[in-house]
Amino acid sequence: MKTPLILFWLIFASQIAFSQSKLDKRLAKANEYYKTGNIEKALEKWEKVEKKAAPSSATYGKVIRNLLYFYSQQNKERNTLVYYDKLMKFKLNSVESKQDVGQTFVNTKYHATLLLAGFYKKRGNFEKALFYIEKADKTLVYNTESISVFANQKIDLAFWKHYIYDAQEKKDMALSVLLKRAFEYNYKALYKSWYMESKNNNEYLISQTVFSKEPDLKLFKKELDLAISKAQYDPTKRQILFRFRASDYKIDTYQDLSVLQSKLYLKNAMFYKDLLYQIANKPKLVSNN
Repeated sequence: MKTPLILFWLIFASQIAFSQSKLDKRLAKANEYYKTGNIEKALEKWEKVEKKAAPSSATYGKVIRNLLYFYSQQNKERNTLVYYDKLMKFKLNSVESKQDVGQTFVNTKYHATLLLAGFYKKRGNFEKALFYIEKADKTLVYNTESISVFANQKIDLAFWKHYIYDAQEKKDMALSVLLKRAFEYNYKALYKSWYMESKNNNEYLISQTVFSKEPDLKLFKKELDLAISKAQYDPTKRQILFRFRASDYKIDTYQDLSVLQSKLYLKNAMFYKDLLYQIANKPKLVSNN
């Protein structure tokens, strides 16, 4: 009795594999249509593949990812949201785990969320753009085992927020998102097993952006030093608390610190060290008298 049953499952599995192979070929053909500008034909093929692909298959994941990108480029909000929702519900079968960072769907949900942020930013809907940026930042995990890569993603998100607040002429908020990221740098304490690929030069983009908008760096440092001198530390949340200009800061340190250590932590940030360097090496004006 067992042999016919085994034979049945072998035949069933081979049929699924054959069907899957046909769908993959159709998907590849649809992608070619899109690349060559035959948009209508590509859309027709994608929709057919979506209907026939198993909801848990890689083919289904690929086609709804394509359709999400397609409708976002066509500026069709309702369809874009439909396929974003489908992608967020798609079962990725653990391929987003750190052990499988090279897999097809790693960080797909993260990038899809930033695609929605860009979609709304382009439309001038800054509130919704910020919603999706914050979702990528706070709700979704960017999978990697590199401190450098992870830090770069956090820097990118900070600049996303910065540009949106700047476009809204919310100068204090635009400054605060960059400063928060500049001081929240201790990812090695959070992910002890991760490796550091190289020194992260993108940290300098934060300081240079901030400095370019400050007419008097000495005055800026004086204000910042005063804020740091009044900083408090919340041991229950491992956060440094301080107020600078019009913004309240809660800096995650990912380690236990005393109040004194927390102030030294802030001054050990690359941002603060770059501030000292800029002030020390700023060319002095020569008087004509």
